[in-house]
Amino acid sequence: MNLKALQFLVTGVGGWLGRVTLEVLTSTCGPDAAARIIAVGRREGMIHLAGGQKIVVYPWHWLRSIKGVSPVVVFHHAFVTKGQAGNQSEGSYRQANLEIQQVMAQFLSQNNVAGLMVPSSGAVYTFLNKTAAATEPLFQYGRCKYEDERVFAELADQGGFRAVIPRIFNLSGPYINNHQGYALSSFILNCLNLEDIHVRADHEVWRSYYSADALVRLVLGIISAPVWDQPLVFDTVGEEVVEVGELAQRCLHLLDNGQREVRRPIIKPMGKDYYVGTPAVIRDIERVLGMPPVALDAQILETAEFLKKERGL
Repeated sequence: MNLKALQFLVTGVGGWLGRVTLEVLTSTCGPDAAARIIAVGRREGMIHLAGGQKIVVYPWHWLRSIKGVSPVVVFHHAFVTKGQAGNQSEGSYRQANLEIQQVMAQFLSQNNVAGLMVPSSGAVYTFLNKTAAATEPLFQYGRCKYEDERVFAELADQGGFRAVIPRIFNLSGPYINNHQGYALSSFILNCLNLEDIHVRADHEVWRSYYSADALVRLVLGIISAPVWDQPLVFDTVGEEVVEVGELAQRCLHLLDNGQREVRRPIIKPMGKDYYVGTPAVIRDIERVLGMPPVALDAQILETAEFLKKERGL
């Protein structure tokens, strides 16, 4: 598939993945970016991209009236986040995500779609394997993500276009948000602020990071070279699985002047937290496309560069 002949629709442009997608697509489209990219957010406005280009942002309700866009690749990032799941009742949270799903389903049925990315989450396993109580936010989030997977995979099958559904575990890179809520950005900010890193977990916590930028480029590669069964569902897994204590040490090694240290409670032998996907499918995709994963050290440095600029450090 020739990407030069396509338009791109990106929803949820105010979020991390939405902004990264706009940056990647702007690089892909070059001078024609503003004419080929349709950006949709909560409200209308303008986004100024790193390369100096400006992209008009259309409000979400605008999608209901759009017909005849052809051909278009859709990056559907709009979703009520996991953080909001704890602030709403189970019914209202599911209903909010169902309404988003229905608007996008209508758009897909009314336009000539060449490909679709719907980011899912590793939390779907929490729902499928019943590893959390049904009332917990992570369970509700995982259930809504799984419902999106099922609905959009079926729509892609009916419409004859490819659906790419990465189950995201942990990402890195520019436009990372919730700086204190994510371990990686929190550790990096400690280093940039010349502070000791305080790891709160008193049990083993294992993670694997994937560059958000690399993920969007991988999806573009999948859509332009459709050699896999569809829909294509896979877990995001980096080249390393790292315990957060080691992650903190890596951040210090790369970013600190040697004056700081990692502080942590004594590790308890029970309660291992292993939130890492299965790597087989994504490694196969990378091999076929010739797009190896970004090394963890490079991810740390790239994320740090963004946070320096974002925080004025």
